[in-house]
Amino acid sequence: MKDSYQSYVFMGLLSSLLIISFSGCEKSEGVVDSQQSVADANQSSLDEGQKAFDMQLAKKVEQAIADEEALSEFVIAVMATNGVVQLSGEVETRAEHDLVVKVTRDVDGVDRISDLLRIKQ
Repeated sequence: MKDSYQSYVFMGLLSSLLIISFSGCEKSEGVVDSQQSVADANQSSLDEGQKAFDMQLAKKVEQAIADEEALSEFVIAVMATNGVVQLSGEVETRAEHDLVVKVTRDVDGVDRISDLLRIKQ
């Protein structure tokens, strides 16, 4: 009977330990989920900030190109992503092409230029 009693006590302790350890696992998973949620929110905030910066940068480049008298007749599409400005459209000469690139490069915030401009043949 003593062995039977010890067996019940042992099983009770073992069950309690398992319940406690599983409870701990759930809490740590919850903590990880909370930390991930904060990280996701921070990343989302950074993404929104970057999108706003890119939109503003593209507008500044478009305005700089429009302000350049020699380029005002051309339709140049400008997109910005993470400081990389993509230029596309058509110009008449190599000199006009180079001027578009130079004007773009001179705008504050432009890190690199993706040049997809075409020169009419």
